Amino acid sequence: MAAGVTICEGETAELTAIGGDPVWYDAFGDPVASGPTFTTPPLYATTTYQVADVNSSPALFSLVASRITAAQVPIMLEANTCGSMRCPRSVLKSGELYAGSAAMRTIELVDAVGVMRASRSAMVPVGQSRMELDFDIHPGNNYILTVSGTTDLWRSTSGVTYPYAIGTVANITGCSAGSTYYTYFYDWEVEVGGGSCASAMIPVLVEVEVCTGVEEALSLRGFDVYPNPNEGRFKVSLHLLRSAVVDLELSDMLGRTSIAERFSAPAGAVVREMDVSGLPAGIYTLTMRMEGRMFQRRVVVER
Repeated sequence: MAAGVTICEGETAELTAIGGDPVWYDAFGDPVASGPTFTTPPLYATTTYQVADVNSSPALFSLVASRITAAQVPIMLEANTCGSMRCPRSVLKSGELYAGSAAMRTIELVDAVGVMRASRSAMVPVGQSRMELDFDIHPGNNYILTVSGTTDLWRSTSGVTYPYAIGTVANITGCSAGSTYYTYFYDWEVEVGGGSCASAMIPVLVEVEVCTGVEEALSLRGFDVYPNPNEGRFKVSLHLLRSAVVDLELSDMLGRTSIAERFSAPAGAVVREMDVSGLPAGIYTLTMRMEGRMFQRRVVVER
């Protein structure tokens, strides 16, 4: 799906992935880019990125017209699939009720170990009505959907045949009152296929080497800005193999130079304090030039 590359220190790498909709992540799993190609920032050390193929699709609403049960009914869920990938969940949007009296009803979704995963209370009027639930149901077995408190809801005691399949999302396997009963909820509205399905992340290694040749190897081994974001005061940290003349320039989003300075930096760790408290909040670009090379960092100033 994607191959690693080797670059010289301080260079960027262009990574390429093959897939429907690749998403790029850093080593910690945080997204950094999307699309078939990703250009890294300048790198000074070997770095690992990750890429996954993400299939995002709009929700599909399916109204199940068969009579299927609710209270005290174990719900055997099947994992959704997107090709070879697994979708995280489905959503029970609503169900139809037939009430003998107007009252508050509380619907609870309980998992196989007795933990209540979702609950919704609403005033249910006399007669036929639809109750909104919006219960996330993750793949699993033996869920119980139950009514707590006032019931007085219509149920059926004949013509019941388990299991009832809700597409490929779930199977309704029975009722605690017996196999000839189904209780309370009809015409389930289930949201399936919404959200994103992602393949396993594939590591992509960018190896950084000290390149030799006509030009002398770059002495820079580290360039960092912290804290970032900041309130107008931050530090620029450098690590140099040998002494060098460094130019720093801070510019706004329009390219206007706000601060520019030059200094001689000794070999080793160098920390330069910057005070831009007189500048307005915003996003700035810090450009460092040394030994004929240019490196940049974004700096966020907050108030």
